[in-house]
Amino acid sequence: MSPAHVEVPAKNGDDYVTVLLDLDDAERLNGRRLSIGSHGYAQMWEAPHVMLVHRWVMGVQPGTGHRVIVDHINRQVLDCRRNNLRLVTPSASNLNRGIATRELPRGVYKVRSGRYSAVIKRNRVQRNLGTYDTPEQAAAAVEAARAELDRDAFTHPAAA
Repeated sequence: MSPAHVEVPAKNGDDYVTVLLDLDDAERLNGRRLSIGSHGYAQMWEAPHVMLVHRWVMGVQPGTGHRVIVDHINRQVLDCRRNNLRLVTPSASNLNRGIATRELPRGVYKVRSGRYSAVIKRNRVQRNLGTYDTPEQAAAAVEAARAELDRDAFTHPAAA
C-alpha cells in the first residue's frame, strides 16, 4: 500500500492544476500556495527564493544548481510524492528521458524553403542527398542511399 497522498491545487495562468504530494509534505506546506512556473514544474515561495516543490520535498538546498538532480521516476513532473522522486546525477537523469516523437522519417528534415532535405550519415560522415518537394520523396532517397551503402559494405567488407 502506498503512503497517503493528497492533491494540492497549483495556479497555472488563469487555471488550476493538481500536484500530488504525500500527506506529510502537504501538511509541511503550512498554507503556502503553489504555482506552475514557465518550466512546467510546481513551485512555491520559500523566502528569499522561489523553490521547486520536488527539490523542497527531497530537502535539496537552493543554490546547489544542477549538481544535484531530483528525478521524477514516472516522468510526471506534477507527481511530487516521495516514492516518485530520487536524487541522481545529471547523467542518470538523462537516462530517464522519454524518446522524442518525430513526425518526419529518419534522415528527413524540413528546410526554410518548405521543401525537405534528405541526409544520411555513416562512419561520422554526413552526406546530403538533396532537397525534395515531399517528405516521402526525401525518405525514398534516404532509403535508397542506405540500401546502396549496405550493399556496398556487404560486397566490399574492407570498405565498411
